[in-house]
Amino acid sequence: MSFESSANKATGTSLAKSIRFAHWSSARAEMADVLQASIQGYKAFRSRLDTLHTPRGLEVFLSHAQQNAPFYRDSVASRKELSLTDFPLTNRDLLHDHPLRFLAVDPKREWLHPLCSSGTTKGWLTIYCDRASWYGQSTWTMDALAAMDPSLERQFQRNKVACVNLVTSVDSRNTKFYLPARNLALYETLRVATQSTFDAKYDYLSSGRDWHHEEAPGVVTPEEHRAAILRLQSDPPPILLGRPGFLRSVMKSDREFTGARIQPRALVSSGGVLYEDHRAELEDWFGCPVYNQYALAEAGVVALGRPNTGRPNTGRSNTQRPNTQRPNTQRPNTKRTGTEQTASPGLWVTPFVRLSVLKPDGFESDIGTGELIATNLLNQAMPLIRYRTGDQATVEYATDSEGQTRQVITALPGRTASEFTAGARTLAADELASIFHRYNIPEHQIIQWDNGAMEARWRCTEARSTQESVERELREVVHERLGQQELTVRINEPLHMPRGKFCRYINLQTARCE
Repeated sequence: MSFESSANKATGTSLAKSIRFAHWSSARAEMADVLQASIQGYKAFRSRLDTLHTPRGLEVFLSHAQQNAPFYRDSVASRKELSLTDFPLTNRDLLHDHPLRFLAVDPKREWLHPLCSSGTTKGWLTIYCDRASWYGQSTWTMDALAAMDPSLERQFQRNKVACVNLVTSVDSRNTKFYLPARNLALYETLRVATQSTFDAKYDYLSSGRDWHHEEAPGVVTPEEHRAAILRLQSDPPPILLGRPGFLRSVMKSDREFTGARIQPRALVSSGGVLYEDHRAELEDWFGCPVYNQYALAEAGVVALGRPNTGRPNTGRSNTQRPNTQRPNTQRPNTKRTGTEQTASPGLWVTPFVRLSVLKPDGFESDIGTGELIATNLLNQAMPLIRYRTGDQATVEYATDSEGQTRQVITALPGRTASEFTAGARTLAADELASIFHRYNIPEHQIIQWDNGAMEARWRCTEARSTQESVERELREVVHERLGQQELTVRINEPLHMPRGKFCRYINLQTARCE
């Protein structure tokens, strides 16, 4: 080798080392900034939580909202002592029409994090969180999970991802932040695709347009989705968090893509109705418990429940994956012990949320059945006081494992319709559900539009005769109960509301989303 070629090789090696060092230094500096912001956010969260626990904590929050948010400054009289009932009920329309009037900080001076609420039946909303609220709610969830399952505590390792939060919007960055109270483990968001993503592509193609990803904002590409699944397979996090549809999308892709199997220690279903058969399906595939979290962009993390320990864990199903998978020897025995067999009373309300229930007669109470009214006391940037969630629920009081009396949500149908209507006639959703269950069709949806017309959608790979039988039985029941009600049938077409969460039974005539 000549001296010149040797020199060129040495120069190339030095340059490569310099580039790697620059990248490492940049990454290290970036993570140092993330660490500093995470610690600041967690300290702000703890300080705010400590203030809320004082006798005047609620009044301090309410005074801040009354003095600094234009909407409350104009609608709530200034007085020495304020209570929640001094504030008017708020709703989606008010927030949609006057979002800036709810801001209680200067957006040019304060650190704000935007959250997008899709809305089950209406359009987008952008909610702004301050640092204490943004970091605090996520770290509180991790703290609560570790308290309910101490074995998870050992999974929180410094600089290692402890929780992956699944998102779908391309507007959401893949971000990481530290969990200061959990050994400086990392919390990360990761973009994946869902069935509604592929439905969006279907909508484009069926309309005669060519598919161009840049023309469909908010849609994750198949390539990005596959890369996310392979990443989760090669380096599974202890906790996987996301809407039920997101978790099921990852489950389906995990079945399809060969390689190592995704093996989390716990799943957290958040932001959508967790149907019992979906919970069972997730538990059976991933072989770990599913925690149910009730969260809204407007109200934050409202409540968290223990896994459904009344149903025995049947373990993983190995019939849908080739033998190329990694042996399932790295997971400790997840069989439930005798002390865990007691069924959970429901979803425990977080210490920074106040709930009430608006009953059908207009009476508001802190217990009972009706529409949930929520106030998140953490978010001082955009305080939403007595916010009508549009979700139906039952709230009671119960004593937790530490002997504290707390609010607990014992039933949460959300916006799932219990019946469909035509004048004075009614049809229970369960009657239609029994038809789908009898034919073993879990992927189904019934919608009644504003004008009363009904639509049935389902995914079915069965013979044409089966599809015709299902359609015939549906029409017979609908016509028997509701008269000559219009019923449109769509098979193997999209099963999602535009911009909304998946819901099996929707009656837009009675949906309380105003």
